[in-house]
Amino acid sequence: MGGDGWPPTRRVVGVTFLLGVVTLLAVGGIVTVTMDQPQVREYEHAWGNVTENTTNVETRATIDNPNPIGVPPLVGVAYDIRLDETRVGEGRTGGIGIPSGTSNLTVETTLDHAKIVEWWVATDSHGQGSSLTIAPRLEFPGFTQSLPEQSRAFRTSLLPGDGLDDDTVRVGDDELRLTHQSVRWGDATDEETVVRFAMSMAADREIEIDHFEFAMRANDVTMGVDRVDGATATPGSERVVLKPSIDTQTVDDWWASHVSNDETSTVEFVLVAVVTVDGHQHSIVLDSFSKHLVVETDLLGPDATAVTSETLDSETALDAVESA
Repeated sequence: MGGDGWPPTRRVVGVTFLLGVVTLLAVGGIVTVTMDQPQVREYEHAWGNVTENTTNVETRATIDNPNPIGVPPLVGVAYDIRLDETRVGEGRTGGIGIPSGTSNLTVETTLDHAKIVEWWVATDSHGQGSSLTIAPRLEFPGFTQSLPEQSRAFRTSLLPGDGLDDDTVRVGDDELRLTHQSVRWGDATDEETVVRFAMSMAADREIEIDHFEFAMRANDVTMGVDRVDGATATPGSERVVLKPSIDTQTVDDWWASHVSNDETSTVEFVLVAVVTVDGHQHSIVLDSFSKHLVVETDLLGPDATAVTSETLDSETALDAVESA
């Protein structure tokens, strides 16, 4: 979907440069020439170089100048990039001349990865329902002319989601029944982002869960590993809410890996219940929450986010928790 190089997103526009009448001094008198307005016919966006701290967006504009002479190098082009309401990048080039006929202009905009973390903390959805906006403008001496913005809605879909299937797991000779399960992002600070698990637990007789272990990895980035207090399942259904967290400062590392990998993330998301039975501790993988996700986005293009999901096998899930 995404990735380096062209072909990128293409946007057809009809924006005119504001030019007036040009007066030339000729031999024997003054000649007044009326200049037709050059137009930006379309512009395209593509991912450029990705480093540890920055991601570049390359924008190429196609300009038609119907005049027999070029426009002097007085025009500047600038771009702002926003994730929701957070400006995460900007780029600018000045002193651009416009030759006669059709020409191309390329501008590079730099996204600061520290701003990616700032966006993550500022938005309630943490990418589950966000938009990326590219706002270009032309800068002339004394005034600025805005070009049409391009805005793309997207979902990162890094969580298994709501409406998860009911689950029954064996705990020794007993069964633990899990219903009404969901997982959502919780509050976020610069240090941590809460992952909020909710479920109803029931059993034929009381089952004491010592604690829960959580791990999340996206591509090669370990985003979180945590342990939270356990709970007790009883014959009556008990509502349980767990709040482990990921390290918010890993979000920019995930972003860099996602864009570098053609806007694709492979996510391992694991929740394990640890129970003591007959003096022996057992780790029980909760299948509804333990998923292998492949998330593909197209932030600069027309495609919607695509997600495939499958349940992790117990061995892989336990390895993810132990190695995180």
